[in-house]
Amino acid sequence: MRSRATPAHTSSLRPVVGPSQLRRVAWHARRLFYLAGGPWLRCGVYERLGSLRYSRPALFDLDAVLERHLPGRGGVFVEAGAHDGYTQSNTYYLERHRGWTGVLVEAIPALARRAARRRPRSRVVNCALVADDHAGPTVTMRFDDL
Repeated sequence: MRSRATPAHTSSLRPVVGPSQLRRVAWHARRLFYLAGGPWLRCGVYERLGSLRYSRPALFDLDAVLERHLPGRGGVFVEAGAHDGYTQSNTYYLERHRGWTGVLVEAIPALARRAARRRPRSRVVNCALVADDHAGPTVTMRFDDL
C-alpha cells in the first residue's frame, strides 16, 4: 500500500504573483504581444489557414459597413492616418481580400515603413495632411500609439 506524501505546511505556500501583480503582468504581456506585431502575426496565421477571422481590423466594423456601399472588386482608396497598415485599418480587408489598391498616408516615419511592408499593393506616403494655411514645411507631432 502506497502512502501519499503531503506537505506539512500547506498554509505557508504563497502564490508567486498576487492578484494586483497579475493584472500588471497581464497588461505588460498584452503590450509586448502588441509591440511584437502580435495582432498582425495572428492575422497572417489565420489567413494562411483559410480563416478571415482577424482580417477585419477596423474599429466598430467600419470596413464591413463600407463594403456594403462599395463595388466588390478593383476599387481605389485613400486612407489618412494609416498607422502600421493593419491596426484599426478601414481598408486592409479591401486590399487583401477584394483586390483594391490605394494610398496610405502616415506621418510617423517608423509606422509608414511598417505599413509599406504590410501593404505591398498600396502606395504609402510618409507625410502629414495639414490645412492650406499651415505655415512652414514641417509639422511637429507627438506620438503615443493609437
